[in-house]
Amino acid sequence: MWQHEQNNEQRVRYRLIEIVNVLLASQDNRASTLDEIKLAPDQQVNQQFKKLQHKKQLPDALAFNVISVDKPFKNSSFSDSDNFTISHEVLNLSALARPVFLTSTDYWHYISPLNKESSLLLSLSKNEAQFAWHNDQQLIVRVAISTLAVILLMLFGFRKYINISVEQAKQIQEHQVNVRTREITLMHELTSSINQLDNLAQAANEIKRAFPHIFVGYSGSILFVESSNSALKPFASWGRNSAYTSRVLMTDAWHKSHRTKQLMNHFYSVRNRSLIVALMNGSEQYGALHLKHDRNRICKEDIEHIIKYVSQLNIALINLQLKTDLKEKVIRDPLTNLYNRRFLTEALEKSLSGAIRYKSTLAILMIDLDYFKRLNDNYGHDVGDLVLKMVADVFKHNLRLSDVACRYGGEEFCIICPDTNLREAYLLAEKLRELIEDLVICHQQQQIDTLTTSIGIAMYPRNGVTGTKLLHLSDQALYQAKNNGRNQVVVCEVEEQHQDQAN
Repeated sequence: MWQHEQNNEQRVRYRLIEIVNVLLASQDNRASTLDEIKLAPDQQVNQQFKKLQHKKQLPDALAFNVISVDKPFKNSSFSDSDNFTISHEVLNLSALARPVFLTSTDYWHYISPLNKESSLLLSLSKNEAQFAWHNDQQLIVRVAISTLAVILLMLFGFRKYINISVEQAKQIQEHQVNVRTREITLMHELTSSINQLDNLAQAANEIKRAFPHIFVGYSGSILFVESSNSALKPFASWGRNSAYTSRVLMTDAWHKSHRTKQLMNHFYSVRNRSLIVALMNGSEQYGALHLKHDRNRICKEDIEHIIKYVSQLNIALINLQLKTDLKEKVIRDPLTNLYNRRFLTEALEKSLSGAIRYKSTLAILMIDLDYFKRLNDNYGHDVGDLVLKMVADVFKHNLRLSDVACRYGGEEFCIICPDTNLREAYLLAEKLRELIEDLVICHQQQQIDTLTTSIGIAMYPRNGVTGTKLLHLSDQALYQAKNNGRNQVVVCEVEEQHQDQAN
């Protein structure tokens, strides 16, 4: 309570001083007229006080007096003690040199010298002194209200910003979830498709089709390690920077990096926009995948997802390679690595179906090595096996990709030549006969006898329209070549007109 009174007294003191300063400043700075100059100083101040009061710059509760030093002060509105206090102060300070602030039982007084004869007296009842702090309180309230309004506006704006941020974050999260879900679905479809394929060439086509949709904005390449020289050869590429991704993997720097770092299911990035992942089969690396983002860096989260996807692809490729290897073992001759007789029937049916569909011709070459039994008896089976491998190499290096070479049995071979006419078949047979005859076969550093062959040719649809018929007729032509003296090519002369052929 005492502190409140002290603070209120200070406010009154400051407000009274302020009022006096306003009065005096207005008196000094006003534009005086001729009539006003004739007035006494106390009258001029009185007149100025009325003007200020009229303009509502002064409170109504303020009492204003101009007192003279040489006259006793008497004001009936004050109590005797107040009059005595004021009179005593003025008499003691006959020549008031500085303002005086007085306090009595009911009033606050402020006396300020006006001139040598008179002073200004401002009196304010303590019961009506609320104006001294009321304006300050209003200012505080206004400031508080303004501050509160600003805070509320800031809170509203911040809440709106938070709501927008939360909504944006929610949309971004939903988008990321949708993207990941789509990627996982596409990757599952790709691996399921690869598991149903027959060879790696088909898998490469599936990867080139699916990866641009799984890794949006990426270019990439997959390369496999060649067993012969451990170099990487292209397998599948996609995107506008696919040439770059392939070139990086095929450089010496990649070889040095992956050998020294021993990747082993690990990965590393190149300039934060490229990612290389090793394709591993157990502890052996059989390939690598290189991804490059066309615009942005690859963040850690993207790397984790890519590693998961590549792991799924890795399993699918290993399974496909295993299935292909098993199938190759079943359909290939282990000595010559040519297709075996079991595969011959299946390949011949497919080739005939294509010839019928596209109305083209097909040639069957039946080939037998002359006097092969005598060569085996004279030089042993090791030399016989060597000869069979050398003949198989002749076929591999001189046939088209569409041609199918099979070991029919023993020293007998069969070649299926789709989309081949009689003249082309005869020229191919003669070429193979001459190449085999030119083979140099050595045993114990000595060249052995020249190897010759007899070849029989049967044509679709000229000689037959079924696989069984064509094999039989080509075999007959082969035996005719043997009967004619061997080391020659004989074309089947049998011509059949079958209803199926006409159809």
